[in-house]
Amino acid sequence: DCSFTYPDQNRTLQYDFSALNSAGSIMNGPSFTAKGTKYYHLFNISLCGAEGHKAAVCRDNVTNLPNEADGSQLGSSVEAFLCQSTIIPSDGRGLRTALSSQSISLADTFQ
Repeated sequence: DCSFTYPDQNRTLQYDFSALNSAGSIMNGPSFTAKGTKYYHLFNISLCGAEGHKAAVCRDNVTNLPNEADGSQLGSSVEAFLCQSTIIPSDGRGLRTALSSQSISLADTFQ
């Protein structure tokens, strides 16, 4: 619900994070593999979630490529408070779109 209450000695601290209710993204990089392929790490962050769901979603699009045997596959996705995807840009790889893969959850709960 975007609020946090913390009892501190003989008082109660209340925080309202509703201004941070939408998901945000940040990307580092670039980094390079040993063979020189450029990639980035994309982090999606959501402190509040949305309607009971964790709002940060990281999605793999590797199975959406046109040369995939079954074009109906939608790829996998991860929903969490914090997740990460590896992004390989389309430049120089003969691809029309960037590849998003290896999506993982980095935070399912807040302590």
